[in-house]
Amino acid sequence: MLFGLTGAPSTFAGMTANALGSLVGTLFELFVNDGGMIGDIFETAIKDIHTLLMHIQETGLSLSTMKSSFFETEATFAGAQVGSLCRYLMTS
Repeated sequence: MLFGLTGAPSTFAGMTANALGSLVGTLFELFVNDGGMIGDIFETAIKDIHTLLMHIQETGLSLSTMKSSFFETEATFAGAQVGSLCRYLMTS
């Protein structure tokens, strides 16, 4: 992987998008090195997380346990605070 001040972010984003391409936009949202999922039904969310984690393992990628969080009602994604109020505003 090429690294440098100008090449690293786009190289990393491209590699991640290629590896997770089938899930991006349907199960998972990706922005450079940020990823996120939403779900309202616990059982469905567990299945989706399992699918994502298995796909990450199969592609040889890894996640930082220090930077990962699950089952949050609010989170920062791509620099923006998102939560149930944001979801409501986007759908109304």
